[in-house]
This record gives sequence, C-alpha cells and structure tokens, in this order.
Amino acid sequence: MNKRNKIWMISGAVLAAILISAAAFSSIKARKSSPNSIDDNSIDNRMLEAAQEEMPEDTLNALYTDEAAAEDSWEITDEITSEIEALIQKYYTVEDLNEEVLVGDTEKEQKKAKQEITAKRDGIESYQDIKVIIRKGLEKDTYIAFTTYKTRFINIETLAPGMSVLYIVPNEEGKLGVQDLPKDKNLEEHINDLLAEKEIAAMVEKVNAGFSKAIDKDENLKTFVEKLSEEAKQGSQKNKK
Repeated sequence: MNKRNKIWMISGAVLAAILISAAAFSSIKARKSSPNSIDDNSIDNRMLEAAQEEMPEDTLNALYTDEAAAEDSWEITDEITSEIEALIQKYYTVEDLNEEVLVGDTEKEQKKAKQEITAKRDGIESYQDIKVIIRKGLEKDTYIAFTTYKTRFINIETLAPGMSVLYIVPNEEGKLGVQDLPKDKNLEEHINDLLAEKEIAAMVEKVNAGFSKAIDKDENLKTFVEKLSEEAKQGSQKNKK
C-alpha cells in the first residue's frame, strides 16, 4: 500500500477485520441402475437436449447470458446499507461486544474472536462519529465496509481519528456479520483497488491528516500512541519467533 493510502493503525482503535465466506461443496453418489432401466433424470436430460437442438444459437446464448447476469446482479440496496450500518454500530460498542455481530464457523471461534477484539480495545472509552462507505466483496452477498470514527481513549481529552476495513458476510441464517481476515491474495488486491477509488482515497487522506493533527495537538495522546505502537511492534516480533 502506498503512502497516499496509508491507514493509521492504533492497536484496537483501527481494527482490520476482513473476512471471506467459504463455499461448501457436497458430493452425491450416482444411483446404480440396471442396463435396461431409465431413470427420470435421464428422461429429463434427453428432453432438454432435444429442445436445445431445436433452438437457434442466438437464443441459447441469450439464455446463458441471462443466467450469468442474474448471478452477478446483486446490488448494495438501501436495505443492505441500513443493515450494515446498524451492524457496525453494534460492532463498535465498547461496553459489551455482542457475539451475534461476528461470523465464525463455530461458536468457539466466535467467542475467541470476541476475546481478541475486546483485548485490543483495552484503553478505549468509546468510538464516536462512525461513518461507513460500502462496496461489494468478491463473493455474492459479501461486502467491504470502509469505516471511519473518532476514538476516545481513557483519560485522554483529544479524540483520535481512525479507520477500519471490515469484510461483511452472511452467516448460516443469512444474517450479515463481521469475520476474521483470511489469507487471500485476490481479496487483498480487490481492497487495494477500492482504496484507490477517489472517494475512499479521500477518506483515508482525511483520517491521516486528522490523526496527525490530533497527536500534534495533544502530547498525552502522542505518548499513548507511541506506547501502543511499540507494544504492537514487540507483539509482532514475538509472533514471528
């Protein structure tokens, strides 16, 4: 990521929780039949093939095109926008993070994610002035939420602007939630492309400028941020060992 698109990372204040949903595949054993038997599926397939042979080529192409278009036609509706905005408001509730806003393969994973997020938010009193820009993810019904806010740290007067990139996916019931970041090169490239968009790049610039101004204004905030940065650096080095 270039300097223009740099996002300040302040411990839990700027949390990039990016996720992606995994597709589930199942195999069905073929039914055994005697050489002389014909099942219903075989009859249906033969009728379909016969019908297709009688169709003009341009008609067939139009049908296939319509099917592909239907698959890619999902949009960010007003209803989806409202649902994601409400989700993110709950996600940034410091008092008690509700596990329902998180998506995990198991309940154990959800609880672990909650514990990690809560630990990273230690020292944060609240998130204020939360704003969101929503874009499509790589998979159908997944979304990327570029979220900005102002962080109030405990015993520090000045609010610190921050930003997160959250990846939103539906759970098994179809309800949207936030999940952990997978190691996915295509997803990373997609997010970098979105960060280059004029509207989102301007958002990043505004956050970085506001953050720099805040730490220049408040020595206590600057000292606190430097401490967090050092702790994060040490933690990263420890994890590499």
